[in-house]
Amino acid sequence: YLAVENGHEGAVKLILEKCPKNDDKPKGLSPVVEAIMKRNQGYLEGVVYLLEICKCCTIQRDKYGYFPIHLASQGGYVEVVKKLLEYCPDPTEMLDTSHERNILHIASNYGKHEV
Repeated sequence: YLAVENGHEGAVKLILEKCPKNDDKPKGLSPVVEAIMKRNQGYLEGVVYLLEICKCCTIQRDKYGYFPIHLASQGGYVEVVKKLLEYCPDPTEMLDTSHERNILHIASNYGKHEV
């Protein structure tokens, strides 16, 4: 988690090789979510690397009920959204638990019309 947060790709690779099942989620965030939020820019390389290892990470909610694709949409990270769409089931059915919004609702709500 901290390796992703700080952009230490080598450390991320080493940790995931040694401990591939990483269920600990400080702050309720998965490593994929942290890669999306990294420095408010959408860390595409980190997302791609993590998805190669854990494709099911796209359907894991955070403690607030959001999927990673919701957070990428909220941030307006178009390239990250495109990458996540390659791994997600139908995103129109992936609703957040608090407001039952899909990725387009969330992007629109936050003014991220490019998504």
